[in-house]
Amino acid sequence: MQTGRGFTIVEVVAALVIVGAALVATCLAIPIFQI
Repeated sequence: MQTGRGFTIVEVVAALVIVGAALVATCLAIPIFQI
């Protein structure tokens, strides 16, 4: 835990992976639900 420097590299990478996975899941789910 580092305080005073904002996000750590691990936190930034984890956030990007989560956001990326959410975007991919959304893009894959939209055509499925539209059928």
